[in-house]
Amino acid sequence: MPTRSKTVEFVFPTDQSTLAAGTKRALPSQTVYLPEFGKVFRSVTLEIGFTDHVTAASSATSFALEILLGSGSADTVTITDTVTNSGESSVHHVSRDVTSYFTANWSGTSMSTRAAITVGTNATNNHWAKLRITYDYDDASTTHAMTRSPPSWVFPPASRRRSSATCFTTPRATHRSSRSFGCPSPARQRSRLARAPPR
Repeated sequence: MPTRSKTVEFVFPTDQSTLAAGTKRALPSQTVYLPEFGKVFRSVTLEIGFTDHVTAASSATSFALEILLGSGSADTVTITDTVTNSGESSVHHVSRDVTSYFTANWSGTSMSTRAAITVGTNATNNHWAKLRITYDYDDASTTHAMTRSPPSWVFPPASRRRSSATCFTTPRATHRSSRSFGCPSPARQRSRLARAPPR
């Protein structure tokens, strides 16, 4: 049973509404689908971004990043790091390692996942989050998560796509309802490739 590694990303829907300082923003849940068996998580990173919403000099003082898998207990890490500004709005990008949390709490091939952030001192808006997952798996698995980015004419724009990971099945497996995971059937993929305009 050969072991291989891959990295996939799952993007949470953006929330553009303004949030008061010190209030938790829980982004809509995302289903993380990792169909291979024999998974060993090597690196899982939660990245969260936002814009501070200020009209006068005000410095963000803390960033609490939360991750939750399924119906288990959430795990929160608070980063204390003052970011000073002079009244202009700034875009922030913070991240934390959640590898050990995934290792301890992941089960099966698909889990509902939630990300949240609480920013101290400043009001914020335009919150977004992404999971970057690197893992080992058994290459004999019948269904695999794809890692390459499809052409724009195959899949909808990023604003309408729920995840940057897609799926495929090995030839000996029956094609699973890939439409649920954002994948056209193999026949439709071949048809679209044949009609693709030359680059």
